[in-house]
Amino acid sequence: NAGCKLPDKYSYIQDFTEADILWYENMPLTIRLPELSPPILIVHAGIVPRIPLMKQKVDDMLRMRRVKLKLKQRRTCGFGCWLY
Repeated sequence: NAGCKLPDKYSYIQDFTEADILWYENMPLTIRLPELSPPILIVHAGIVPRIPLMKQKVDDMLRMRRVKLKLKQRRTCGFGCWLY
């Protein structure tokens, strides 16, 4: 936006070319690695437990820092402990 002043830490965005922007816009929001055991889903930030992938919010997948849910159950897997 031409009338928007970016914080200094984002000043590099002004140097993006149209090709850079297209590249970012075409990146996948998720990457699946089904051949691993257990299958892995990679996202930039996070997903909300117990919400189907197709119902996740894009903003959560890109910017989520933490999820605050009531603890109902504790699950463990080979990658550590997940609290739900």
